[in-house]
Amino acid sequence: MSKADDLLNSLDEALVEVDHDLKILYHNQKAAQILPLKENDALLYRGRRAITEFLPHQTVIVFKHAKEKRESTFRSFFSDHVQKWILFSVKPLKNSFLVALYDQSRAGDEIRNTSDLLRAVFHASTLPITVFSSVRNDVGEVIDFEYVMENVVAEQLWKNGRMGERLLSLHPSIRTTGIIDLYKEVVETGEPLDKEVHFVGGILRGWYRLTAVKFDDSVATTVENISERKEAEYAMQKSLHLLSNSEAIAKMGSWEYDLETEVWSWSRGMYNIFGIVEGTEVYPDKYLNLIVPEQRDIAKRIITCIKSTCESFDEIVDIQVGGGLKVIHLKGFPLFGSDGRVEKMIGIDMDITETKLTENELKRQKFFVQQITQGYSGYHFHFRLGKTILCIY
Repeated sequence: MSKADDLLNSLDEALVEVDHDLKILYHNQKAAQILPLKENDALLYRGRRAITEFLPHQTVIVFKHAKEKRESTFRSFFSDHVQKWILFSVKPLKNSFLVALYDQSRAGDEIRNTSDLLRAVFHASTLPITVFSSVRNDVGEVIDFEYVMENVVAEQLWKNGRMGERLLSLHPSIRTTGIIDLYKEVVETGEPLDKEVHFVGGILRGWYRLTAVKFDDSVATTVENISERKEAEYAMQKSLHLLSNSEAIAKMGSWEYDLETEVWSWSRGMYNIFGIVEGTEVYPDKYLNLIVPEQRDIAKRIITCIKSTCESFDEIVDIQVGGGLKVIHLKGFPLFGSDGRVEKMIGIDMDITETKLTENELKRQKFFVQQITQGYSGYHFHFRLGKTILCIY
């Protein structure tokens, strides 16, 4: 045994040298204590047995990462072969790897309990969770992803996913949908992915929320079907659009007052009626500033109904807008919750200025006609009122 062997065997670290095929080239005595190797007989293993025989298959990922990145890589594994938790370090050399192993048996129970808990959470999730490792070409570009782990929900979604197989070979449509590019970006930038995407073909159809986070040279992903939520959002937007147009045509607006939060919400039509910039924060007391002073008592009564007594109301008031007057018809109603108590007050405000002007004009014309007919009974008149020819006999 050489002095170099003596020195390596005196170390408290378990050292193993393996070639690029992961065949054992050398190990010191400490390694033989951790792994079931024969002490002092490294030649027995030279080029014959792979280190992965003694460690989990996932360790291959660590070697890949060390080789591609040309940097040391660390990972903890529980080896079923030796029934130990092992801290696993790989350092790339010119034509081989130097592997350092550390026995973590003392922390094994705690790690195992944590691992069991994580595994339970992993499989209890209602979302499909899949872990992929990167597959790179000769120049280090990510060209595909390999299945490493998935929960039960993911197995049902991807159907024919198998550990160790490649994503594109099983699901070629993934390339055209853009998912593969999104996962590549996560690996290359390290930035988490959280995006809503609409798919029209392939294994995924409809709206999905995609999430992915990077660890080492892998990504942990979830795929959530949000089609129902998106459809509901679209229906709501459509309804709001129709409501907005209807309010504009009818010159009306709607509002809602939450008794718990004391928030008064206005529709776009309300802001238009009162000549206020849309989005401006408003309160029921705003009526005191808008309704003409002569009708201040009505304004106070409306505010009390909205904020305190929660009673229905139906009032017609004059408001000051931009130096002019508008006639507004106000209606409010209580909205009851499942417990029978009032949760909100809701209502509509309608601009009836033109209607009132028309009514007043009709009254004026009626009065005018009455005056004429009473003073000139028995005469025949033909004259014009606006565009109307009035005949009196």
